[in-house]
Amino acid sequence: MSSQRDSLPPYSQHDSSRSRAWAPQRPQTNDRSSLLVPGASPRLYSERSVNNTIVLSSTPTWKLDLNLPFLVLLVVQFLLICFALTTWPVEAALDPQQRIILRRSWAAEASAHEELHRAWSQEERDQETLRTAWRQEVLEQEARRVRWAHERDEEEHRHERELERIRAGFSWTSPIPDAHCASYGARQWSSRITNVPRTYDPVQACMETAVEINGAWIRKPDFCEDRGCNGVFGHWLVHHGESSCSSYFRSFVDKGCTAGGSQLRRIESRLENVQSGDDWRVMCDTTPADFGGQHFDHPDMCEQSVWGIWGNWFLHDQQC
Repeated sequence: MSSQRDSLPPYSQHDSSRSRAWAPQRPQTNDRSSLLVPGASPRLYSERSVNNTIVLSSTPTWKLDLNLPFLVLLVVQFLLICFALTTWPVEAALDPQQRIILRRSWAAEASAHEELHRAWSQEERDQETLRTAWRQEVLEQEARRVRWAHERDEEEHRHERELERIRAGFSWTSPIPDAHCASYGARQWSSRITNVPRTYDPVQACMETAVEINGAWIRKPDFCEDRGCNGVFGHWLVHHGESSCSSYFRSFVDKGCTAGGSQLRRIESRLENVQSGDDWRVMCDTTPADFGGQHFDHPDMCEQSVWGIWGNWFLHDQQC
């Protein structure tokens, strides 16, 4: 027991009242967690009993666990205070005269802004007025265009009716046939256009006027001829009612093979009803023929002799 006392600290040996004064009473429970200070980390410590006195093995040190959110909150509060101090209104640091000058500048700036806003509003109103005027002008132009188109159509109709009236006055002199046939069954006729106003083109009048020849109406001439002071003449090639121009082949004679091995047989016929002065070659070349159960628009060859005009056909024949 004496050895245990010797190992005690000095205050335990000489001043037992001090030891008893601060020494905590042993808890009535065996739960050691009740010895922990709130907010402190649980720590194990050794103890020994000397005269019913609890002696700690070392001086107790309590460590508080400050969690991360708490530290973040402190830092944020500190930064907010610094920001508030650095961004404090400049006006609070100015003297009254400077405040008045600053307020006047603000008022002038606000007035200028208001004036600019009014100018913009006025410009928008002016633009809307201009757009309205443009739309009205477009509508008026469209109305004028429709009116002009209607007037132009009316003018064209009036002009066409006037032309029809003028054309109705055009007339031909009695058509005159040529003395000779132009081709098989055709003869050329001619006539002069009359009653054409000076303001009208006589050649155009000639090409626009119909004529009656041999009991049939022909819409326009084949061509018009301007003979100057003698007038404008129309010419027609008439294919109807011209029996005097209807030449024909009377009989067909087999002239045999043209040559040995040629495989061609020659058929000959004389052309009839050719008027004096007619072009015999044109009449022969345009006269059709029918023989041997076949139709031919014209001969393959025409020739003239003292015995008349002859047409020749060369037919394919295996016997030649």
